[in-house]
Amino acid sequence: MESRGLFCTLCYLMFNAPLLFIVTATFTEVPKDVTVREGDDIEMPCAFRASGSTSYSLEIQWWYLKEPARELAHELAISVPGSRSKVTNKDATKISTVRVQGNDISHRLRLSGVRRQDEGVYQCRVSDYSDDETQEHKAQALLRVLSRFAPPDVQAAEAPQGSEEAKEFVHAVLKRSMPQMKDEAIQEFLTRKALVLEYYPKKKTKQKRKKVKGFTSKQRRELRLFEIEPEQQRYAIFLPLHELWKQYIRDLCHGLKPDAQPHMIQSKLLKADLHGAIVTVTKSKCPSYVGITGIILQEFKHVFKVITKEDKLKVVPKLNNVFSLEIDGFISYIYGSKFLMRASERSAKKFKLKGTIDL
Repeated sequence: MESRGLFCTLCYLMFNAPLLFIVTATFTEVPKDVTVREGDDIEMPCAFRASGSTSYSLEIQWWYLKEPARELAHELAISVPGSRSKVTNKDATKISTVRVQGNDISHRLRLSGVRRQDEGVYQCRVSDYSDDETQEHKAQALLRVLSRFAPPDVQAAEAPQGSEEAKEFVHAVLKRSMPQMKDEAIQEFLTRKALVLEYYPKKKTKQKRKKVKGFTSKQRRELRLFEIEPEQQRYAIFLPLHELWKQYIRDLCHGLKPDAQPHMIQSKLLKADLHGAIVTVTKSKCPSYVGITGIILQEFKHVFKVITKEDKLKVVPKLNNVFSLEIDGFISYIYGSKFLMRASERSAKKFKLKGTIDL
């Protein structure tokens, strides 16, 4: 009995053992349907594993079809050599081919900057030469390409074909793109200009200018920024400054020619920089100021600081004083009461001619 049972077991294993080691050929990675916008880049994977452990020749091809193949009712299909003539599509275009020796093969299809005409079915075909008869395995995916400005909700669905459905579709798109406007306002807007979907103008934010913080008047006084040291209060030191000022005035007045009009020279002198000019107080309500002559070292809003030939620093107020300037025979008079401003402000000031001016 024992020998008979052992014999039956051996017979069972002999007939059934080969079935235990058969590995089915299959796709390990298949392409999937995808919807993208114009200009995007996509990748479609395709990987296949052959049956058996022996190394065989495998070939993988990517094809582009305008429409899905009729015999591929599902995502995957297998065809034998006798049926190859039936599955060939007239509109099919071969894109690429890869061939390897082994049991595994993979090939990714990469499309850069897709266009609307790239829309369609992309099919991965694998030819398996592991048996005497070559088998062909297929997997395919549908690529939809939307307009670049299509709203996000439209990616998963196509635009409706019916007239009523089309109106509802357009109305929904406009409401999503212009949520802050009423229906009447949207219609009025569309009659005047075109609408770019999914476009929202960004509000321009004005950048605040950072003001450079300077010294206060108190800090200037404490630092003594405008004080001239006693050893620097020498008339001879500032004579080169006066020569530079004369050349500056000649260039400003185009040479101070004898035929030049006096009122033109006067208007230029009123706006010119007076640092380095030699001035004389000709009239004043305070007699002690009359006759003071010197080089202007500093000009403030209300006073002139001048250095005299006696090397004395004098502070002369502008108010109630008349000053005279002489250069190359031209004499100009400045009424200090109408001159109460800083040098930087005076360059943009428009002075009006008056017949008589009081001190």
